[in-house]
Amino acid sequence: MHLFACSGRGAGETIGANIDIGNFNAAIMFGLLAVSATWYFIVRQHGIIAAVLAAMLILHPAWFISARMGDCGFLKRDASLIFTGAGLLLVCVQLRGVQRNHASAFPSGAPEGFRPGIDAEEYKA
Repeated sequence: MHLFACSGRGAGETIGANIDIGNFNAAIMFGLLAVSATWYFIVRQHGIIAAVLAAMLILHPAWFISARMGDCGFLKRDASLIFTGAGLLLVCVQLRGVQRNHASAFPSGAPEGFRPGIDAEEYKA
C-alpha cells in the first residue's frame, strides 16, 4: 500500500510511459485529421467529420489531463486511446460514406477517368 496516490518504485517510469502514450495518440489524431481533411478537399463530402476531428485534437486528453497527479497517468492514457479509437471510427465512416455515395451514383461503374469531387458537376443528370 502506498501513502500517496502514485509513488514508490516504478512510478516515474509509469507516468513517463503514460505521457508518451498520450502524446503518441495525439499524433495519430493529427494524422487522422490530415487524412480526413485531404479526403474532404478531394471529394467535397463529409466535411463535418474533419471539423469534429479538429475539435477532438484541440480537446485531446494529451493536452488537458495531468499524468503527474493521482493515478500515474492512467486516465490520460485511457482517454487518449478512446479519442484515437473514436477518431479512427469517424475516418472509417467518412471513407465508407464516400465509397457508398460513389457506388450509388454509378451503379454500372464510374466512367473511365472520373475524378470524384472534381468532375462531379459534369456527370450530374
